[in-house]
Amino acid sequence: MNATSESSDARRRRSFFGERLWVVLVPLLAVSSLVSSTWIAVLVRDERDALSRRELEASIEKVLAAVSSEVGTAVEATNRAQTRFLIDSIAAMVQGRVSLYHSKGGLLAQADQASRTSDSFEMMSEVAEEVLVWGPAKGVGGTKVGEIRVDVPLPARAGFPWVIFGTLLAVWALLSGVVLFAIARVLAPMQRLRHVFSRLGEAGPDAVVVPGERFAEFGQVREEMLDCLDKLKERQLRAEESFVEVAVSLAREYEYHREGTIGHSQRVRRYSSWMADRLRLPPGERDALEVAALCHDLGKLPAMQVEAALDFVGVDAATLSERVGALDAQSFEQVDTMHPVLGAAFFEAMPGLEDVAQIVAAHHENWDGTGYPNGLSGDAIPLGSRLLRVADAFERAYSAANDDESAADVLDELEAKKGTSLDPFLFEIFREEVAVHLQERRRQRVTLQAQRRDATAALR
Repeated sequence: MNATSESSDARRRRSFFGERLWVVLVPLLAVSSLVSSTWIAVLVRDERDALSRRELEASIEKVLAAVSSEVGTAVEATNRAQTRFLIDSIAAMVQGRVSLYHSKGGLLAQADQASRTSDSFEMMSEVAEEVLVWGPAKGVGGTKVGEIRVDVPLPARAGFPWVIFGTLLAVWALLSGVVLFAIARVLAPMQRLRHVFSRLGEAGPDAVVVPGERFAEFGQVREEMLDCLDKLKERQLRAEESFVEVAVSLAREYEYHREGTIGHSQRVRRYSSWMADRLRLPPGERDALEVAALCHDLGKLPAMQVEAALDFVGVDAATLSERVGALDAQSFEQVDTMHPVLGAAFFEAMPGLEDVAQIVAAHHENWDGTGYPNGLSGDAIPLGSRLLRVADAFERAYSAANDDESAADVLDELEAKKGTSLDPFLFEIFREEVAVHLQERRRQRVTLQAQRRDATAALR
C-alpha cells in the first residue's frame, strides 16, 4: 500500500513538472532576458565610446595635417616664439597636451591645455583613457623636421543606457510571452489527454468525459479513444453487475441461514425506493441506494461464521455470554458491530461501487450521533444511509409486529426514535409515503377481489 502511494506521488510530481513546463521556462526566460538586455546595452555603450574615440582621433589628425607645414617652417627657421605659439594653439584646439620633438629626438616645445591636471593626465595615460596621435612636422620641400605628439584625455564614459536596456527588456518580454503562449498551445492538448487518462485510472471510465470541441485536434485518435472508453464502460458495467449479483446472493444466503426467511432486504429496498421517488434522487444515487438496501447486512457474514463455529462445538448463541469465555463473546460482538465496515469494504473492492460502500458504511449511524461505527450525526451522515436507516427500522418493526398492529401503529411506535436514531424530516416523508402506498395496495386488493367475484359469477 505504501509503495503504491509513493509511486502515485512520484507520478504526480513528474506530471506536475511535465505539465507545468512554464514553472521552469518563466524563470529561465526572465534570467535570459535580463542578461541579454544588460549585455546588449553594455555593448551599445562601448560602441558609442569607441565611435567618440575614432571621431576625436580623426579631428586631431585634421588639425595636425593643417598645421604640419607651419610648425615645420618655424622649426627650420629656429623661431622659438613662433613654434611655441603654434604648439599652444594646437593644444587649445584639441584640449590636450601637445609635444614637439626634433627629428633627432630632442624635445623642442610642449603645451598642456587638458581639462585635467598633469598628474591626473599621467594617471589616465597609464590606464589608456586617452587618445594619442602622432603627426610629422614638415619643412620646406616636404622634409620631416620633427614630430608632433598629441595626448587628449577621453571624455567621461557614458552612463548605463537605461533607455536601451528598458526597450530591450520589453522586447524580450514580448518575445518570451509569444514563446510561452506557443508552448502552452502545443502542450494544452497533451495536458487534456493526460487528464483523461488520470481520471480513467482514478475514477474509472464512467467519470471520463471527452468533449469533442476540446479534442478536435486529435482527429482519428479521438474517435479511437471514445471507442476504447465505450468498451471499457461496457466491461465495467458487466463487472459491476456480476459483482452486485454475487453480493445479493451472499446477502440472501445470510438471511436464509441466519434468520430463516428471505425478503427483509427486498422489502427494505422497496421502502427506500418510495422515499427515493419522493425526493427525486438522480438515477445513479437511486441505483446505489437500492443495491445498498439489498446488501446492507452483507457484513454480518463473518458474524454468522463465528456463531456457526460456536454452535458446532455445542454452544447456543442465546446463551453465549454464559457458556463461552469473554474473549469469544467479545469477538462475536465486535464482528457483529463492525458489519457496516465489513460490508463497505466488500463494495470498496470493486471500482465504481464507492457510493454503495459509503451508504452501507453509515447505515447504522444515528441522527443524534450515538450510532456506529464512526459516531456521525445530522447531515454528516450520507443521505442514502439516512434513508436506509428509516426503511430498515420500519421493516424490522413491521415484520415483528402482531397481526392486530397496522403500519400506522408501527410508525407511531417508531415516533420515539425520530430525532434520535432516525432523521426527523425523512421519517415524516416516509410516514406520508407509507400511507399513500398502503392505500394504493388496498385499492388494488379491492379491485382484484371484485374482478374475481365477477369472473366467478360469469362462470356460473
